[in-house]
Amino acid sequence: MGPTPAPESMCARLEIEGGKSANIKPRRTSQGRSHQIIVEHSQRKKSNLTVYKVPNNKDKTFHMAFCFELKKKKYFPVVEKDSKKKMKLEIQAQSEPKMFSDRFLFRWADHNNEYGSLCSVADPSQYLHVLDKDVILMPKPYSGFRVRNLDTKIYKSKRLVCRTVGCGKGTKGTQGMQCRGRSCSGGATGGRWKTSEKKKCMI
Repeated sequence: MGPTPAPESMCARLEIEGGKSANIKPRRTSQGRSHQIIVEHSQRKKSNLTVYKVPNNKDKTFHMAFCFELKKKKYFPVVEKDSKKKMKLEIQAQSEPKMFSDRFLFRWADHNNEYGSLCSVADPSQYLHVLDKDVILMPKPYSGFRVRNLDTKIYKSKRLVCRTVGCGKGTKGTQGMQCRGRSCSGGATGGRWKTSEKKKCMI
């Protein structure tokens, strides 16, 4: 078995069903100043989120790590245990790690059309969930997330390259199509999708 490929990074947006997206905000608590991933309505074309696609050594799938940037600092959501041994989502300020341990990583667990649920790789598995306006960890799935790739490098040999990318175990009618920044009008084999089957670019 050869060496594990380096993670691929891309500018992206973590979107939530209903025209919302995730962002990071500072927050004061009884324990002091901290940061929280919040859900907001946003029409911003730019994003402060980098998504790292980390190859899974056990199979040909990939896991994801998320990095939000705020005032030139990087913030990673990580899975930790609190004093009661309960799993929780913490926002950790640090530089990009040389290797991503399981506590940084999330994977697609299932999907619902264009959206799916994101599950922690660290055991016991927990799911990203929206409670009020906060993104937290919960033991039950929340099938309302998608990761939209905002990479603008869309051409290879002056032709648009499309490829299907799994959001869970999707099929032709349910998988997203990644066109590196543009909506797809054709399948991976060059065929045309019907209008009702066109999908926006997502990871």
